[in-house]
Amino acid sequence: MTALHQRDSVFVLTLGDDENRFHPDRLTAINAALDEVEAAPGPKAVVTTGIGKFYSNGLDLDFMAANPDAAEANLHEVHAL
Repeated sequence: MTALHQRDSVFVLTLGDDENRFHPDRLTAINAALDEVEAAPGPKAVVTTGIGKFYSNGLDLDFMAANPDAAEANLHEVHAL
C-alpha cells in the first residue's frame, strides 16, 4: 500500500511492503501522492522508500501479459513517472 507522510518540509513516499510492481493502480496512487507534494506550499523534498525485501520489482509483467490492450498505456505511465 502506497503511503505519503510529511516531516516538516520532507515528504516520505512509501511504495509498500510487497514487490511494488508498477501496476496501473499503484501508478495512480503514486501520482496522487506526488500531486499532493507538488501542491504543498514552500520548498520541499521527496524521499521514496519500500518496506522489506523490495524497493520495486519494476513492471507488473503479469498484468501486462493478461491485459495486452492496456500494456502500452501502463508502460507510458511508467515512463511518465
